[in-house]
Amino acid sequence: MVMLLPDIGGSTTTLLALLPPYDPRLPPLGLASLAEYLRGKGRDVALLDLNNRLYHGKGLNLWEPSLDPDYWDRELGEGELGRRLDELAAEVVASSVKVVGLSTTLDNRVVAAHFAGLLRAGRESIYVVAGGPGTEDGQTRQIMADGGVDYFVLGEGEVTLQALLTPLLQGVDAPSMDGVIPSLNRTQFPFKERAPADLATLCLPVYEDFNLDNYVIPGWDRRVALQTSRGCDHLCPFCVDRPPDQGLRTFPPGLAAARREEVFRRPPRD
Repeated sequence: MVMLLPDIGGSTTTLLALLPPYDPRLPPLGLASLAEYLRGKGRDVALLDLNNRLYHGKGLNLWEPSLDPDYWDRELGEGELGRRLDELAAEVVASSVKVVGLSTTLDNRVVAAHFAGLLRAGRESIYVVAGGPGTEDGQTRQIMADGGVDYFVLGEGEVTLQALLTPLLQGVDAPSMDGVIPSLNRTQFPFKERAPADLATLCLPVYEDFNLDNYVIPGWDRRVALQTSRGCDHLCPFCVDRPPDQGLRTFPPGLAAARREEVFRRPPRD
């Protein structure tokens, strides 16, 4: 059996994972940013892009799913995806990992809920944390909470997840903290939005955890996400999505340019 979990040592306590479906051409910017920041704070973090890895496998058709309402029930219950998630959960349960962070979207919320349930059934002491766009909607959060997700990180995740890991890695529920919503099975506290971090204190990743060859899909253009700013100045007259935020913030230009060049120097090049 081919192992799905990265080759981690006995000291690795946190796994950050992207589950399908997601664009298999894109290395996950969010997870790479989180990992680089957390490692800078001394955390031992492993990354897994299961989405891209399974895309190159056989028997999976997750990137053009049927509109059949029973599609995910069948795929997770009897399909290849369900079998591979079973294998991954068993590997995580047998490892030193204490916290699993899932990057979620509206598309993979059902898969995330299913995987959280597998982890909970295998080792009840594992904490599962979800972040990303999939956490923004209350109904979507409920789907994942019913599966076994313990905490939801809303908004930018670096500072919040760093704070959340401190109690979770000690095996205790989190106290009240900004940017976090607990599931009903965990100690409750009211949600308070965390103020955006100074971007000069964060990290711009160069995707060192990923083999960029795997993201070159025949017949498709090559893509990689390079972030230079966060937020929005709300100046586009056609935009109807104008949530309140702290406005447009930019990374230091020198840092952004240097990291861009590091990514461009990495193979493959067209």
